[in-house]
Amino acid sequence: MNFPRLAADPWCFELPQRHDLMRCYGPLRRAILAKGTWPIIRNSSEAKQLAKLLQGMEKASAKHISRGGSVTGILVGRFDMSEWTGGLLRGPAAEFVLPCDLTETLGQSNAELPIRLALAPNSILIQVGEHQGSQTQIKTMIMDVKAASTKGALHYQQVNFQANGKLNITSSGVHYFHDFENGPSEDYSVEVLCALLVRDGKHNTWNSRVASSLQLDEPQGVPISCFESHI
Repeated sequence: MNFPRLAADPWCFELPQRHDLMRCYGPLRRAILAKGTWPIIRNSSEAKQLAKLLQGMEKASAKHISRGGSVTGILVGRFDMSEWTGGLLRGPAAEFVLPCDLTETLGQSNAELPIRLALAPNSILIQVGEHQGSQTQIKTMIMDVKAASTKGALHYQQVNFQANGKLNITSSGVHYFHDFENGPSEDYSVEVLCALLVRDGKHNTWNSRVASSLQLDEPQGVPISCFESHI
């Protein structure tokens, strides 16, 4: 099967922009790509940013394995991202078909994994998978989330998460999208090209707890890592 077309804008294939596009080619061949998002790169600015993100994530992935980690995966897709207004995230998800080793490590029986992202003040919310009745085998893993976007910036690292359909929230990073300056809106979202680095393990630097409700006005030094909620 031929590799799908990388970019929508023909300008990306012209020199000197083509160098950035070709820097994405190898890492994208090795990454796990979201279903149905081709062409994944919309312009030369995204190509330049994505190339840098993917090269950094591949180095971090190799370092994780060299330090005793057992599995990693780099996921790339376009996410329909909005500001969080309460409850679980029910908008469109980016769907990824995972390899067996990553599926088993996550504790999933289905290789197709939906991921949703949303923004809160000084935090990002991540919903991985769908709610399951039995969750005894669901493991905690770590995810970095970084955006290659012309619309703003998003950079979060070492987010603890479980693929159980619940919300995971962290303030271990920064984001800014000028389109959201007027406050939360259920009707507005922005499509953002993101790369996610997933690996086994658990980050224990911050205090965390499971809560029955999300208190966004809590001190940012003690971020809530998981929001307990059911479909």
